[in-house]
Amino acid sequence: GNDWSMYYDILNGVAWEAAALFLCSIAYMQIAMLNVLTGIFVETAMKAAMPDNDAQVLAQRRAELKQAQEVHSLIRELDKDGSGTISREEFARIASDGRMQAAFNVLGLSIRDADMFFEMLHNSFRVQEIETDFLVGACLKMKGPASSIEQQM
Repeated sequence: GNDWSMYYDILNGVAWEAAALFLCSIAYMQIAMLNVLTGIFVETAMKAAMPDNDAQVLAQRRAELKQAQEVHSLIRELDKDGSGTISREEFARIASDGRMQAAFNVLGLSIRDADMFFEMLHNSFRVQEIETDFLVGACLKMKGPASSIEQQM
């Protein structure tokens, strides 16, 4: 590789326009090379900053467990007798207690008709009182939009 100044001197002797065009092409190549290097650097940095799938799954699972604990603590508040089961009367407090409704709504659980929901659970297992752990699972399954399969059931 010869130094570019040798070619510049030759072109400058011929015409100053040719020398100016030569300098512009060198500047363009330098900028293009820097652009490529910057693109490689940015792409590598973005890949390194992006969480992997395992981390996303773990974070989602932790959020679900935290939400289950919050729902469980709300349901424990409904269980006034401490039996570990919820009666129809205890569950009906959700409909009458604005604080409970607000707490459930914050968690994304909207129980509009507490009697109908409890009746649905009651008919599934034919028991007078529903265990708190089962009720937590049922409430969490209600969260979010229904899938097309759930709507057809």
